[in-house]
Amino acid sequence: MNRRTVVVAALAATTVLGTAACNAAVPQPTRMSTSADPAPSTRAPAESEAPDGSPPARSTRPSANRLDLEIGRIDPDWLWPMLEFASDSYGIIWSSGVADGTAGDAAPDLWRWVPGRDRPELLWSNPHRDRQLAKIGGDTDVWVFAEISSEGEDWWNLWLLEEDATEPILLDALAPGTDVPSLVPSFDVDDGRVAWTSFDVGPERGRTVSELWLAEAPSWEPRLVARHDAAERALWLPSMYGHQLAYVDVTLAPETADDVRHVMLFDLFDAGASPVQLDASLNATMPVLTDGGVIWKEPDAGFSMFNWGRLFRYAFDTGTITELPMGSQEYVNYPSGGSRFLAAWGADTSVLSVHDLERRASRLVVAVEDDSESIVRAHVSGELLVWMRREEREDGSSPPAPLEWAWLPVPGSDRGN
Repeated sequence: MNRRTVVVAALAATTVLGTAACNAAVPQPTRMSTSADPAPSTRAPAESEAPDGSPPARSTRPSANRLDLEIGRIDPDWLWPMLEFASDSYGIIWSSGVADGTAGDAAPDLWRWVPGRDRPELLWSNPHRDRQLAKIGGDTDVWVFAEISSEGEDWWNLWLLEEDATEPILLDALAPGTDVPSLVPSFDVDDGRVAWTSFDVGPERGRTVSELWLAEAPSWEPRLVARHDAAERALWLPSMYGHQLAYVDVTLAPETADDVRHVMLFDLFDAGASPVQLDASLNATMPVLTDGGVIWKEPDAGFSMFNWGRLFRYAFDTGTITELPMGSQEYVNYPSGGSRFLAAWGADTSVLSVHDLERRASRLVVAVEDDSESIVRAHVSGELLVWMRREEREDGSSPPAPLEWAWLPVPGSDRGN
């Protein structure tokens, strides 16, 4: 097994599991809110909490770029124990073990809630209760999820589930005991297609390869797009829009700090096309393909591609690259794109901003009210934005965090001030 690949796998696995690890606790009752202000918890105050007040709220200055949104909240009782969550443009999906009660931390099932409905829907009940859905994603009526062992076994399954289907389709899998990094695939789902990257045993016995795959409705038959020797190159983090596919091509060096990372663009409709490099740096990663261009993240030199970084955009119409502002956020991670807005997890967890691709400006969504709260991630698809609001008590513990959500303005309209 290549030492460099193992290091990258460990870094990514830590990032995927970090969100759930910091919030595992017994749920407390709250109610659903669709008002402009999140609903207060109905939890009785703990003895350690001050009965006559809370830490002073941060003041938020009026801004012409502040979005006037109606914010909803999903009851933590529906969520925990939870591992992953995402927007699928029409509903909010998450992996959870809530069907088994609050005990334990396994998240084997896939759940979905559509704003306006009374209760969430169990999309898929995993027959193996000791497994985890470590990564999930979807687009309206197609969902993809990576299943792993909760016991540290070195295998994974990549499943696809269509609306009204009784059982998911197995797209790809890594068998246990294979001398290959067991990192779950990175993938993207868009308009009847799914693209993913994975490590596997190559045609030459004993050689590990990094592969890029594509499957399309209605057959969902996997098609190999690219394959490289994993000791030399690695393919990561695909993003699709229309007939185009963006991904990260990493040329591996003996030292991680010397790796060369480029964002590549590939035309799915041109069988003879070669991938085109878009960035001018050596450290581009996490592309988000949009109608007008490709956005990616660049960490500081010498840092892992999973670390915080700044956002840049390649414009299709001009062929130019510009830095993308995200309000007060100097550094962000895990960007995602919708019809008009780009979201990301900001290093400054006191505010949530999105980038308006029409206005070409940052727009403020919400600022937390006191120092005990933080926004631990954001994901957008279509116009539906979802994020987690985390609370830290004085003793350092955290109650189960709710998910909050909002509909963003559609292209060509604006509810902002």
